[in-house]
Amino acid sequence: MTEHMRLDTVVREMAVLLRTIVSKGATLELDLSPTCVDGDVTHLRQVVMNLITNASDALAGRPGKIQIRTGAEALAAPRRSACMAEPIPPGDYAVLEVTDSGQGMSEAVLARIFDPFFTTKVGGRGLGLAAVLGIVRAHRGLVDVKSHPGEGTTFTLLLPSAEAAPVCSRGTILVVDDEDAVRRVALRVLERAGYRVLVASDGREAERLFREHGREVNAIVADLTMGEVGGIELIRSVRAVDPTLPALLMSGYSSEDSTAISALGVPFLPKPFTASMLEAAVRALLGARAGSSAA
Repeated sequence: MTEHMRLDTVVREMAVLLRTIVSKGATLELDLSPTCVDGDVTHLRQVVMNLITNASDALAGRPGKIQIRTGAEALAAPRRSACMAEPIPPGDYAVLEVTDSGQGMSEAVLARIFDPFFTTKVGGRGLGLAAVLGIVRAHRGLVDVKSHPGEGTTFTLLLPSAEAAPVCSRGTILVVDDEDAVRRVALRVLERAGYRVLVASDGREAERLFREHGREVNAIVADLTMGEVGGIELIRSVRAVDPTLPALLMSGYSSEDSTAISALGVPFLPKPFTASMLEAAVRALLGARAGSSAA
């Protein structure tokens, strides 16, 4: 099903989900600029997953970097790739680039990486990169690969860009929950409502995202209970930097830690919640801050 989506949001979401399965010595670095595409979000998630896991495998358990970048590129002339028969026409494209610092590939291996069932991995099926190529073709895009032995590998994908929806500037919300289903629902609901959404699977990940994007974050929506750093601890942490940052706690247990929630002075959203309940809660958060700023 074709949907309008932020490619950088899809990448960020998948990177959060995959951090626990990439090579233990790998450092995952994100450089994500906003860019919109129209496409099948499930298939594009599969592309991101396959590229990240492929980069992780290239490190072969050794310390190294996986760098992921999104951005935009305007082509003034058709662009060709050695792995695709037809060039893509001039126009505006969203760019996804995944670079690893692994051992790189020889020309012989590079020539076959998109062949179905070709693999250099023990026990591998050789279908991941073939799927990437097929999905990108279906989206009228291009895949290019640069690799040399000892110098790592860079996969570059170009997908036709879509005009950003006018609601993309409503604000940035940091959503934190250790339940994948809740994160996905909140992401979809808030993006459709016009917000930019950052997602984290626990408090530590949220703290890291806030360090990287704190100036952009307009509000935090956090689960109450999340392992080492729960919602209360997270809000206290970020408010040490921005004391007026709007925050919302959510939980399936309405009476849990009610004293601490009251002391923080933050609103509470019980689970399960509907899309309209979440939208209304976030609007109220941002409206309250705007009102206090005006006063």
